[in-house]
Amino acid sequence: MKLTTTAALQFNQILRPSSLVLTSILLSKTQLSAADIGVYETLLFIGTTVSYFWLNGLLQGTLSFAADERRDSGAVFFNIFLIFNALSLALFFLFFFGKTAVVPALTGEATLPYFDLFSIYLLLNLPPFLLESIWTVQQRPLSIVAFSVVSSLGLPLAVVAPLWFGLPFAASFYGMIGIAAVRYMWLIVNVLRRGNGLLVKGNWLAVTGNWAFSKQIVSAFLVFSLPLIGYAFLNGLFTAFINWLVNEHH
Repeated sequence: MKLTTTAALQFNQILRPSSLVLTSILLSKTQLSAADIGVYETLLFIGTTVSYFWLNGLLQGTLSFAADERRDSGAVFFNIFLIFNALSLALFFLFFFGKTAVVPALTGEATLPYFDLFSIYLLLNLPPFLLESIWTVQQRPLSIVAFSVVSSLGLPLAVVAPLWFGLPFAASFYGMIGIAAVRYMWLIVNVLRRGNGLLVKGNWLAVTGNWAFSKQIVSAFLVFSLPLIGYAFLNGLFTAFINWLVNEHH
């Protein structure tokens, strides 16, 4: 039976939340206090709240926009890659340098442990979600499955393994950053390969081809994706508001 892209995406949609559930279960079996586990869950909630709408909107937009045969897919993917990185970097700066305002606004607490480390994790972890859309357009289901397995098994291992060795909880966040870095490097390799921008001459690796910022592509893609971002925002707004209200008045 041949593995289809649709089946690979469905597998990914099942595996991703299962990984989060498994991580929470394993954390409950460690020496961590309920307060520390609560911090971890709160950080995940914050990450989802601030990224869900634009991440899902842009991913849906990528599928249709990049699949248009009238466009150079290599140039499109590279410029969408730049957009994802720009938004992730903006979010990182907001969190890292504006945490004194962001943390109280989202949690009702003055401070939140490990917030800086989690900000670095988001910076590296959000752009690689683009890989799913790239491989869907390219019809590469095996790549989707392999990436899903590595990412989904890597997260609980990165979070829980340091605790099993008696390391402090901060080590778990460094583990998460490590997994995110592997995902990010995977993204870079695939974007570069798609762009046909590697030219090997002797022992030198040169950058060529269509790796260039295109204002036209960026503008067209953002205009195309804005309605999808708006829909995702409205779709997740109610749930996010309820969770925020619970945190604010717990």
